[in-house]
Amino acid sequence: MKKAVLVLFFFVGISFTYAQGQTQEWAVGLRLGDPSGVNFRRYFGSGDALDINVGSSGYYYNRGRRYRDRYYEYGGVTLQVNYVWQKDIYSVDGLQWYYGLGGQLGSRRYYDYEFYTNNRRIGGYTRSIALGATGVIGAEYFIPDTPISIFADAALYMEVIPLPFWLSVPIGIGGRFNF
Repeated sequence: MKKAVLVLFFFVGISFTYAQGQTQEWAVGLRLGDPSGVNFRRYFGSGDALDINVGSSGYYYNRGRRYRDRYYEYGGVTLQVNYVWQKDIYSVDGLQWYYGLGGQLGSRRYYDYEFYTNNRRIGGYTRSIALGATGVIGAEYFIPDTPISIFADAALYMEVIPLPFWLSVPIGIGGRFNF
């Protein structure tokens, strides 16, 4: 209980200083989608930011899709890093759109699919590390008088290693605590 009260005071204190006019430099949040996990963002004074996502990928998209000479089952831990440029949308206070470029490093797991009549998988699977380039576009809304922002974005991922030119469209939504 004491820890919960301390955390509450911490968030109230940061919210108060944020509302007093401090601009955000860092943000930490949660992202749902691909990858799903923790999101970190470092804002720079020029309107640019470094966006880092660490989490699991491949559980929602691409399952059953051809991958190399087999079928993609799911990914594992993924690190996605993008440098983004943020621009105001002048018709709505607190709303910005962003676009950027970066890369993604993650793991893959794919199978030879041979099925019994009850759809039970037989045969082995292969694991590999994947590396590729990303391009992202999204929107972020900073809730007035709070340190909270919500976002939605979509990216185009093009794998370089091990399967050059394999494309995926990771999308995600989430929220950030800005401080």
